[in-house]
Amino acid sequence: MIGLINYGSGNLSAFVNVFTTLDKKIVIINNPEELKICSHIIMPGVSAWNTTMKSVEKFRDALFSCVINKKIPFLGVCVGMQILASTSEEGLSGGLNWVCGNVKRLPTNQIPDNLNFVGPKLPHMGWNTVTPNGKIDLMNGLPEKPEFYFLHSYYLDSANHDNVIATAEHNFFRFPVIVQNENIYGVQFHPEKSHINGKILLDNFTNLRY
Repeated sequence: MIGLINYGSGNLSAFVNVFTTLDKKIVIINNPEELKICSHIIMPGVSAWNTTMKSVEKFRDALFSCVINKKIPFLGVCVGMQILASTSEEGLSGGLNWVCGNVKRLPTNQIPDNLNFVGPKLPHMGWNTVTPNGKIDLMNGLPEKPEFYFLHSYYLDSANHDNVIATAEHNFFRFPVIVQNENIYGVQFHPEKSHINGKILLDNFTNLRY
């Protein structure tokens, strides 16, 4: 059973649509005790850091029990990935601290002066290529450098490079877009909005076992 955590913000309907086409059993998690029936847990993300952490607080103990103690596979999406870190420049609340690192604003000073760049530098929005660091179970069956849909202005600056399993580039700055710490995964992009590539990645996630 795949649990989608409902903390008041996130593309729940988009995830439901994807998993329905994959013929996967899903449950919307409104209360912490419901996490006990899940084989996999997903934390969607469309919100700011402080708002997300405040909403996620009631799930914290149950998540720790399921994800850290029982090793249930966990996937954080966008801000759901960012809250895996310790702190964020976007807010004051502490994160889950499951992936060592801090969330920082994407830099906007990397563009060469002679490029005559036109357009907004942030947010990073639209399709972008993701480059894996080697073979990744989460990306089985995908092209060598697949494209996914992004919408964000912050990124998780991982303190442990071994946790970074894929990167992307925006404004000439390369940053982590998939992180992993054992059974814990985070993706900065939105697989639920990434058509066939996102569908394959989410299917791969549901096949992970620890």
